[in-house]
Amino acid sequence: MNMKKIYFLALLSCLSFAVFGQTTVDIFSTGATGSFTTATAVNFGAGIRQDGNIGTSGTVARGYAVFNLSSIPVGATVTSCLIGFTVSTVTGTPATCATYGYAGNLSTVTVEATLFADMVSGPLLSNVNYAATVSNQVLPSTAASTNFIQTNEGNTVSICWTGGGTAQVGIIGEAGVTSTTSASGAPYLQITYTCPGVSGVAASATPNPVCVGAPITLNASGTGVTSYSWAGPGGYTSAMQNPTLTTSSLSFGVYTLTAYTASGCATQATVNVASKITPSGIITGSPLLFCQGQGVTLSTLSGAGYTYQWYNNGTLISGATNQTYNDSVNGSITAQITYTVDGCVGTTPSTIVSVLPHDPLLTPAGNTVVCVGSDLTLAVDLTGIVTTGVTYQWMDGGIAIAGATLPTYTTNTSGAYNVILSTAVCNDTSQTTDLTISLLPNPPISYYSGVLSTSSGYANYQWFLNLVSIPGATSSTLNAANDGSYRVRVTDVNGCTNYSSPYDLYTLGVSQLSNADINIYPNPADKMIHINAPVAVRAIISSVEGKKLMDVTDATDIDIDELPGGLYIIMLYNDAGERLKVDKLIKN
Repeated sequence: MNMKKIYFLALLSCLSFAVFGQTTVDIFSTGATGSFTTATAVNFGAGIRQDGNIGTSGTVARGYAVFNLSSIPVGATVTSCLIGFTVSTVTGTPATCATYGYAGNLSTVTVEATLFADMVSGPLLSNVNYAATVSNQVLPSTAASTNFIQTNEGNTVSICWTGGGTAQVGIIGEAGVTSTTSASGAPYLQITYTCPGVSGVAASATPNPVCVGAPITLNASGTGVTSYSWAGPGGYTSAMQNPTLTTSSLSFGVYTLTAYTASGCATQATVNVASKITPSGIITGSPLLFCQGQGVTLSTLSGAGYTYQWYNNGTLISGATNQTYNDSVNGSITAQITYTVDGCVGTTPSTIVSVLPHDPLLTPAGNTVVCVGSDLTLAVDLTGIVTTGVTYQWMDGGIAIAGATLPTYTTNTSGAYNVILSTAVCNDTSQTTDLTISLLPNPPISYYSGVLSTSSGYANYQWFLNLVSIPGATSSTLNAANDGSYRVRVTDVNGCTNYSSPYDLYTLGVSQLSNADINIYPNPADKMIHINAPVAVRAIISSVEGKKLMDVTDATDIDIDELPGGLYIIMLYNDAGERLKVDKLIKN
């Protein structure tokens, strides 16, 4: 069909539902089993009252259904009342059928004879015969039916089915569903009414039809109206008179306006919001992943009356105004399509184009040094590229590394590493990273005249005494002020760090008084050591880390049986606190 014809028909469909001055409602008769909302009365013997389906058979059986008219505002002018029901069983040919109205709730009448009589005590609403076959049936509106409903606005009424000649007719009752088209539909009244004092109730939308994605405003008007409400597709509701629907809340279809009077009487009007022809296309083309120097031809929706503009990452591509576009660069490509007949613009979903760079860098790049015992993870720099479809093969010195086919490769071995990148249409090779494994530094410690020193030329130093770092001790030499176990940590120019072996220094501050005359024995010892000294001495035994383990005054015989086997330091002091002797003590 011609595009202009489609546009014209869409416009007609919007306008054809624009204005109504009346409201139509469906009121169903349903209820729980035992409610007698729908029932049958049989006139023989003592009479029978049956809950559920409705039955009518000549003068023997009559049926009814109860309807609540509270939704019909008092004072409304009823212009039509259709009576709908589902004939479920038919025996014979229905004739002389009559449908009555009863101003009240027949489910409350429990005396069968009274009930049977009440069903024909009200006005005759219709004398149309009931269906001769199983089907849905609607009795047309009559002056009597409209007058009956208007007289009983806001109240409860009963509709009664009678007659049928020699035929028996069964009508679906309280178990029926509230659907006018279902084969098991419950009885219903379709009532159309207007509100007194209300006129000119109209619904419209601007613009209408509208481009997909554009906002619209719903417009309501009317005389004698105090408030409005809207309902529409997708569960849309609004209590505003003229709401604006944005892209996120707009669905195309029929929107119903309900206009209310101060007394609550409601009048409805509808408007069909339709869409203009808005381009909707996708981008096709292959391959979308290729190597530098290659390209791809992309295309989108074609047709008469379309114009095009291509974009890369949201930026307009100058000169790209055809239905196809030849691309050779990375990016998120979209096409904006305009239908010139109605001016609507559509944008395609984005398509990602990825171009592998020539000789991409590895990270880390170039000459790289790693300390022995450490791992290095190599990765190829493909920033900004969607790598789906890329395969990898890592190489060392031009030889493929078995199993190394992931985007990264971890190693602790010297070598010349690169990676071959492959797509469905091409391959490329990264630049090379030369990896060298560096040995850890091994700093020696020497001592001379109170100064500890290690090799110069390291990038960083840190000295330790008894495993505790010495503040400010960050050069290759250290003035040793205290006895204990010294170590130095160094970092070389490659960033490799290591510790020296411990250097035990226990000669500082020892009194020269009779040092040679003091004797500690046996050493090594099993349980007991003895101290011979010309003066009274205090003995302190500590671990090589400097932790004090024993402190004995007037020490001559010391029981060391509880100490674990190993190396200890024993220091002897006189009464003045001067250190007389420091020695190593070995416990067997």
